[in-house]
Amino acid sequence: MYTSDADAILAAFLGIYAVAMIISLILVIIMLIALWKLFAKAGQPGWAAIIPFYNTYVLFDVAMGNGILFLLCFIPIVGMVMIYVAYAKLALAFGKGAGFVVGIILLPYIFLPILAFGNSQYIGPQ
Repeated sequence: MYTSDADAILAAFLGIYAVAMIISLILVIIMLIALWKLFAKAGQPGWAAIIPFYNTYVLFDVAMGNGILFLLCFIPIVGMVMIYVAYAKLALAFGKGAGFVVGIILLPYIFLPILAFGNSQYIGPQ
């Protein structure tokens, strides 16, 4: 009897895990496409979105004008703050206001695609 209960619980966990993995994969693909489009709008190579670490360098270059600042992301607490600063500066670099900055910081999976596929134009680091 215990084996069938354990099997049922295992099957339920595996099902939940599979659904979570599929949702995660979809979100990653959406973010890659959004970053590709954002980089292309900013005059950078779109393929940079798929290269680890280089995509962060290009993001900081587009958002702040100095890509080497991405190295600050390797410092524990400073890294978290720098990602938020980069997202805020990215929104400003595309001419968005304070409301969009709050949105891109709190809900990047929604606001980055809006920024990428919307009609906003890249105006440079602010």
